[in-house]
Amino acid sequence: MRLSDDRTRMELLQWVCPRCGTNNVVGANFCRQCGQLLAVRCLHCGQEEYIGSRFCTNCGRPLQGAPPLVEKPARVVLPAGKPRTSSWAIASLILALLGLGPVAVICGHIALSEIGRGTAGGQWLAVLGLVLGYLQSAFLLFGALMYLLRLVGLA
Repeated sequence: MRLSDDRTRMELLQWVCPRCGTNNVVGANFCRQCGQLLAVRCLHCGQEEYIGSRFCTNCGRPLQGAPPLVEKPARVVLPAGKPRTSSWAIASLILALLGLGPVAVICGHIALSEIGRGTAGGQWLAVLGLVLGYLQSAFLLFGALMYLLRLVGLA
């Protein structure tokens, strides 16, 4: 059996949302992405069917006019407010203030990645940690270069 055959079979075993096109697990009542109703019950035999089906797979009768399996999905209310401050951004700024520039740069970039995904806030902390970290790294590199030149006798 080839991998493409497995993928085709897996796609056939999923219910596709008619509203957003998201693949859902067979038997799901609602789309996991947009909440669209996915299942109806056959009026004649009670079999649960995909909302896009035109005929019942159990009795073969048309599914038009079949009532939905569940009336409405439960609404999830997320708390309003600002996202939490990224701990990587805080670490970046603290490390930059402690004089650990290269480590502060790494933490700052991780923080900006996390902030870009929308999972955290604190962009100004990350940027400040990055700026200070890059400045310290530049001075560290310059100092190391000057030390090596003096060691060799060129400066």
